[in-house]
Amino acid sequence: MKLINDKFDIGQPNISLLNIYKLAKTDKKIFLSKDSVNRIGESREYLEARIKDGDDLIYGVNTGFGSLCNYQINSNQ
Repeated sequence: MKLINDKFDIGQPNISLLNIYKLAKTDKKIFLSKDSVNRIGESREYLEARIKDGDDLIYGVNTGFGSLCNYQINSNQ
């Protein structure tokens, strides 16, 4: 588990469930690096553009889950 200034970067690559479990048993603080925040922003922009520009169904984003996977959720919702 890689700690920076006694904090754990939850956005680091290849984080394991074991790391998260160990972290939960401590009083360490978690954070997202600037790089992680930027990647999240880029992902959001990509998804918003896909939803706005097309009629593509994106599982779990603009559809339901499981048996509702072919049901498109209205963009107002």
